Amino acid sequence: MEFLSVSDTLVGVVKRLPNLDHDERQGLVAKHAIPVETRYASLELLAPPDVLTAAEFLLSQCRLLERCALDRAVLRATISALEAGWCPGDPEDCTVDRHSSAYVAWEFLVEWARKDEEERRHDRDLLDYCLRGSATLTEMQVAQALSLVSRDPDRVSLSCY
Repeated sequence: MEFLSVSDTLVGVVKRLPNLDHDERQGLVAKHAIPVETRYASLELLAPPDVLTAAEFLLSQCRLLERCALDRAVLRATISALEAGWCPGDPEDCTVDRHSSAYVAWEFLVEWARKDEEERRHDRDLLDYCLRGSATLTEMQVAQALSLVSRDPDRVSLSCY
């Protein structure tokens, strides 16, 4: 039960990450990921084989979540900020530059994982321009989003979130 509880707590923390300051995220994830590993180690010694098999699967999911949590938080915070910067009417037909930039940047992020490497290279500068032009993100948020798509563009997909 303790293992399930700390695993559930980790999931709850990951869900809150996009709303937290970037500097707080990493420490919070580490703080809650360590007890998952510790509780699993205790379970490993005492659990029957069928329970241990289920726990191993849950542990692997927690580890995956821990690895992706910070990138996911950057992406979700960026997406939320861009959506807040859309035109209150129809974002596709809006003529206000910052609203259009927010919508185009959002589209780029949603489609990024489907683009091939050449398209990504070509579109990165336009994504940068649209993120800045949206007037919805701080300089740090723009830098984090661009770092994410530059470092590992295959992770940037809303389908896994």
